[in-house]
Amino acid sequence: MTMTMIAVTTLLLLSLLPAAAFLNLNFLPLQQRTNLFSTVAPPHFNSTDHSPPPGAFADDDVEIARPRRHPSNSNSDREKKRISSLRHRDRNLREMNYRLDALVRARNISAAETLYRETVNATFPNDRFSFNIMLNCYSKHSPNMSTALSFFDSPKNTNIKDIISYQTILSGFIRRKQLTEAISWFKNMRNVPNLHLTRSSYNSIIDGLGRNNHIDEAEHWFTYMNTLNPPLKPDIITYSTMISNLFKQNRPECALKYFDLMLANKIAPNSIVLSNLVAMPTDSTRS
Repeated sequence: MTMTMIAVTTLLLLSLLPAAAFLNLNFLPLQQRTNLFSTVAPPHFNSTDHSPPPGAFADDDVEIARPRRHPSNSNSDREKKRISSLRHRDRNLREMNYRLDALVRARNISAAETLYRETVNATFPNDRFSFNIMLNCYSKHSPNMSTALSFFDSPKNTNIKDIISYQTILSGFIRRKQLTEAISWFKNMRNVPNLHLTRSSYNSIIDGLGRNNHIDEAEHWFTYMNTLNPPLKPDIITYSTMISNLFKQNRPECALKYFDLMLANKIAPNSIVLSNLVAMPTDSTRS
């Protein structure tokens, strides 16, 4: 009887050991406690989530996470300062260019030259916009084109010239009715490396030639635009320039041919074209 009681008591104690292990786990090592909860999860615990439930670890086992400064924060701050500095620089440059352009428009050449030399070019060297403003100043307001050409050919301006710079010189020749120089300059523009002539470039030479009674030469460049590869199709400005200049030279029949060509290319006429058609002599109108 006594042996039976001992055996029953022993079995009862052995059956209570797993429950005791779950009630107090601090006597187990940390890794064993993690493995235990990852394999035997409570009913309310998501078995796919291997993180231990709240309160599973003792306080002395929890590593307190301390906020750390991101290593790229300092670089980010420097980048923000750099961008802010560039924006401030660009704002100052724009303001100076506005002042420079205002002086040129007012024909205050000496003040524009002083501002460009002592402020703009000294603080922001090789700025393309400032250079083109001054080039336009010399092209429009100098007694001849020599000043503009000297400024254009200056070695310090070699790397900042663009299509606007070349067209400014072209417009200067046309404005002074130096058509031989204008045609020569335009032909040279086509041979400048990495300089891509635009439709506006052709419109300038076509209009300049047409206004100065060289309409046949203007027609040549109009036709030449379509021979380029890829073709540079004339736009409403090109057509209206040709039509207007042909009417001025009393060649309405030829002007009407360009009008038909414009409609065939699905280009709607503008006010310049329509006003020329309205003013056309009655005997030149078609049924």
